[in-house]
Amino acid sequence: NEFIGRLPWDSDFFKHTIARLRLSTLNEQQMRLALTACKKADIECLYATLGSAQGNVDLAERNGFSLVGTRVTYEREVAPARKSKKSAVKIRLATEKDKKQLVSLSRALSRESRFARDPRFGPGAAQRLYRAWTEKLLLDTSPTTQVFVATVGERCAGFVAACVKSGIAHVELVIVDKRFRGKGVGSALMAACMAQYQRQGFKKFRVVTQGSNIAAQRLYQSSGFKLVGSALDYHKWFV
Repeated sequence: NEFIGRLPWDSDFFKHTIARLRLSTLNEQQMRLALTACKKADIECLYATLGSAQGNVDLAERNGFSLVGTRVTYEREVAPARKSKKSAVKIRLATEKDKKQLVSLSRALSRESRFARDPRFGPGAAQRLYRAWTEKLLLDTSPTTQVFVATVGERCAGFVAACVKSGIAHVELVIVDKRFRGKGVGSALMAACMAQYQRQGFKKFRVVTQGSNIAAQRLYQSSGFKLVGSALDYHKWFV
């Protein structure tokens, strides 16, 4: 359908028939056609990521969509590598043995997600999703998917996971254990991640995060990323 796309993975994971609205801005007629298509396809939940123009907001609210988050996109180009300073923070590639700790850390990230904010999914479903996401990235054998772990002494202090989409290196997940925040762990993780992709020849980096995640945005800004866009995330339930 030109207006909606069914999401098999989400549907299977959440045990609901889920689709995504293909348009980021639309008019009343297009909205009506999209909702009609959902009903014909027995869609239970429709995701929509819309531009923040007032027309989009009004249209979404009139048609029963619930705002579940604001997403912001940051980008940066390749820059000359900086000399690393001596630090107690050590960075290494993650292994299967790190899975338990990384999954535990990902729970904190799940609290910021749109799924945790939607009571029909809730925090429990959000945690399961982030566990699956973390495990998938950790087990991915592609040379363009990397997971880095930061350690301080013998303790895991945080991790960053990234992959490549359409020739751009995307930071997928990054989290620092709250006990190690303010110690340069996040900056060290981002620097190691970007250096690895630069060595592989990638020239652009991108990250999308929740607008409510101020700590993450500060980290990206301090790592040279610039804000390039924002949008509103909505969910509409039909059941």
